[in-house]
Amino acid sequence: MFRQTRFTMALSLLILAAVVLGAASSASAAPRVDRHGFFLGLDLGAGGGGLEYEKGGQTYESDDDQGCILGLRVGYAFNPYFSLSLDHREFHHEGDDFEYKLNTGTITATVYPMGGGFFMRFGVGAGCLETEVPGDSDDPLIEEFEEEGGVLGFGLGYDWMVNEHFAIGLSLDARGLALEDFGEFEDLRAGEGSLGVTMNYYF
Repeated sequence: MFRQTRFTMALSLLILAAVVLGAASSASAAPRVDRHGFFLGLDLGAGGGGLEYEKGGQTYESDDDQGCILGLRVGYAFNPYFSLSLDHREFHHEGDDFEYKLNTGTITATVYPMGGGFFMRFGVGAGCLETEVPGDSDDPLIEEFEEEGGVLGFGLGYDWMVNEHFAIGLSLDARGLALEDFGEFEDLRAGEGSLGVTMNYYF
């Protein structure tokens, strides 16, 4: 399931990049950055998504679903190595014959292994998948619905402290959502992965 989607490819690249960047971060032993306290964050980016389900014994799988990303978060940095946050993220794809939005909310742990700029994010939470189909569509496998399910998230990146309060950087992020069977739909999976700019303001 879901092996041909951009989400799966992006997730594989993220895991590979985590190993490479983690090793580079350890080798360079970057100086510790004094992140602490409450913070607000913003992510802006672009990437690809994927949607797959079974309906009436047939499988529908979207392909090459490019879209944009908007992410917001509020959290607390306990020390330069670890923070927790509540993250909201929206992926929006608009195609000629199918449009959908994937909204996710996660409790996210961010780890800075060496206390420098390299970080990894891990999140768990819930999300909502909402689809829209144009009136002239004649594909019997796709239709409009809005359903909620569990979400897993993963990300990695590097940021730089511009001053004692503000950090900006680049990040690769992915989210995956799984839904319980409903109506005629079975084994529904959705996901997205993106490259973007990440920002945090520490109070």
